[in-house]
Amino acid sequence: MIVTDEILNEWSFRCHDGIVDLNDPKKLRILKEILEEFNIKEIDIIIEGDEKYNQVIKIALDKANLLLPNGDIPPVKEKYVLGDNNTNVNGDDAKIFKALYPIAPPKKDQDVESAGSKGAGNGEIALYWLFAYQNPAVPATGNPGRGKADLIIKDEYVEVKAYDSKSMTFGRIGSDKENIELLNTLFGLHSLLSSIDSTVGKDKQASSLRFSKKDIIQAFKTFNIINNNEDLKKLSKDYPLIALIYKKVNDLITKIKDKLPNTNIDDAEDAAGALIKLILLKKVNEKMDSEKGGYIVNISPDGDLKYLKIDKISIDKIPNKDVLESVYINQGALVITPEELFK
Repeated sequence: MIVTDEILNEWSFRCHDGIVDLNDPKKLRILKEILEEFNIKEIDIIIEGDEKYNQVIKIALDKANLLLPNGDIPPVKEKYVLGDNNTNVNGDDAKIFKALYPIAPPKKDQDVESAGSKGAGNGEIALYWLFAYQNPAVPATGNPGRGKADLIIKDEYVEVKAYDSKSMTFGRIGSDKENIELLNTLFGLHSLLSSIDSTVGKDKQASSLRFSKKDIIQAFKTFNIINNNEDLKKLSKDYPLIALIYKKVNDLITKIKDKLPNTNIDDAEDAAGALIKLILLKKVNEKMDSEKGGYIVNISPDGDLKYLKIDKISIDKIPNKDVLESVYINQGALVITPEELFK
């Protein structure tokens, strides 16, 4: 961003204390007015999410009597590095961090007054402050939008997790039409065969949006019974319905093997883990950069930060069967245990 001395001087003149500050929402509005007056339209100073985050921080710290005497947000005194697993927020920074920890960001497209405490804590606002208010500031922005990572810090996507549980919801899979179609095929075939063969177990609760490890493994066992039935395959020539079934079977195998070629489809557990892995990869692609990935950061109320790097390479390295131990679908939500998955 190129800003001339003339703009800086004008900005400083209009600020009540003569000090320019990119982290002060009021001063940023003044800068935007000046830029418009100079017909500078291609500069994006701050997105709405950041301005709202700053306002939320100011409101929360005002209630906690932690603002500076002049009413400004206190700066971060120490240096904190993204990805550093030895991070512990302490001293004066800890007071601010603890006050902001339980404050949730404002809801998308709603006023800052929609922000508030979730009880167990969120950590997102606190982490934003920890980087955006360092000196010099580390570029940090809120990342509003359904299915997106919580924050972008120094060009890295960051998903925030609180310490209150081992598992976390990593988003919903409703937009993943391709993999949902594969799940529909899988559970549809299982339901079909179990309805005509009493020896095939059937769980009425299992579906593409809600199933357990046991459910999906059993469904792949049923899938392999159909896939390996050569006598039934021969009937495809004479019966369009059977031909359609095997088209679905082949599509599922092709789509898994194309992306995860080492998958053993005949091993129900390995195949089940592969399909879950594809769903996880798709969600990472939506939330973060498809190749670069990002971080999941586990934040305690006391300011302990533990980072886990998550990207396509790290997910590809996880054995399919291990994915089943740490990832499942519940009511359309992808639930993961990150410390076990990315250890």
